[in-house]
Amino acid sequence: TKRDNDVVRGSLATEQVTLNLDVGVTIEAIAKDKFARIHSGDGEAVTNSIGMEMVLIPAGGFTMGSPADEELRDEDETRRQVTLTHGIYMSATEVTQGEWVSVMGEFPSEFRGGLLPVENISWEEAVEFCNGLSTEEGLPVAYEVKEVDGVTKVSFLDAQGQPTTDVTQVKGYRLPTEAEWEYACRAGTTTTFNTGNTISTDQANYDGDGTYG
Repeated sequence: TKRDNDVVRGSLATEQVTLNLDVGVTIEAIAKDKFARIHSGDGEAVTNSIGMEMVLIPAGGFTMGSPADEELRDEDETRRQVTLTHGIYMSATEVTQGEWVSVMGEFPSEFRGGLLPVENISWEEAVEFCNGLSTEEGLPVAYEVKEVDGVTKVSFLDAQGQPTTDVTQVKGYRLPTEAEWEYACRAGTTTTFNTGNTISTDQANYDGDGTYG
């Protein structure tokens, strides 16, 4: 049941669910509360307006890349020191299909399930999802997307809607940079994986026919 002018969007997959609603609290008030908490910078984990858990990744430095003697290392993984001057909020999991549908309105995935990661999408579509979520929460969009001679060109936008190469000036939802992603995944570790120098299929979903290292 919803009140006039309230909008409810989302995806729910469950065998049995009981909902207890406080009808004295409007959906608009709930959304504003979640919006305020995620953008206030208070706390290490917050939830946004579509239910995504966002975890604070604090500013800091790390050694990006891998040592020259690491097995299966690529030549472009030269080690270098990286400093992230600003903390960011990053979703605790990959974007789920339910979250994707709540913003984009369609299921692109082959392996269906509201809590499963969304797949079968392009990088450009991921950018559109970020912009769509920013718009829903009243934030400036993070990306400008335009066609130039048949090629899709994507660039960052700052809070005033001007092109920028400085991600710290981007206020809307965006994809993590390569350095931000590796920093978050390492979680302070210096080993080959954040689980140690080897990994198993008990720790990650991958082709486990061979054991690394």
